[in-house]
Amino acid sequence: IQDFKNHIFGLMVKNRNLKVAFAIGWLKASLWAKWIYDKKRFFPILMLHGKYAGGKTQMCNWLMSMIGLRDINPDIISDRGTSEIGLSRKMAYYSSLPVFVDDYRNDESGQRFHSFFRGVFNRSAPTKGLKEDFGVRRVIIRGCLLLTGETSPTDPALLSRIISIELTKNERNDRYYKELVKLEPSFNTIGLSWLK
Repeated sequence: IQDFKNHIFGLMVKNRNLKVAFAIGWLKASLWAKWIYDKKRFFPILMLHGKYAGGKTQMCNWLMSMIGLRDINPDIISDRGTSEIGLSRKMAYYSSLPVFVDDYRNDESGQRFHSFFRGVFNRSAPTKGLKEDFGVRRVIIRGCLLLTGETSPTDPALLSRIISIELTKNERNDRYYKELVKLEPSFNTIGLSWLK
């Protein structure tokens, strides 16, 4: 495990991409998100943004693999089938593990989630119902949100709740890219043990 950790951080230093280290730090913190929320009353959303084919989805897959969630299909926010209630159910488990939401865009499909994303920040559950007499369907948000898109949100209130990291093509060093891809299966086993 120690060799694995040293190897990963060695690749980052050679690649001079400490943004990856920052993202891993957020991921490790998400394992204690409930404790952090109890202390601070919030937990930030991590957003990776950048131009098409900049490595955002691949990096998210690596991050998810490190906590044993390899090959989890992301929710595609530009897909009309994605709903706030559907996402909130995924984030309602007793775990603090992140939910990976991909393809955010600054259009109607992305902006309709802004209030929901703000709720994720402070664990406010979306509600559906008519009157309290009939009961209100309430889903408690526990998980954390990992969001990607070509552009970051324009909503100031949402931006204040997001840690935004821009990934650019010129930061991607293809010399080490294949080596990282080879390590991906190891993330699911060694990486999970490392985080534990």
